[in-house]
Amino acid sequence: EGVIEQKLSIKEFANEINNYLNSGAKVVGACCGSDPDYIKAARKAIDLAAEN
Repeated sequence: EGVIEQKLSIKEFANEINNYLNSGAKVVGACCGSDPDYIKAARKAIDLAAEN
């Protein structure tokens, strides 16, 4: 009780980052449960969005 938890795969996480960016988000990030692989996936999604 009192814990918010949503576990996404790295692929799902990157897809959500992409959705946020396509919706106009200027700032995206990850939570304390993220590891370097999630941050790398976010970076890749940001780079791909910047190319478009």
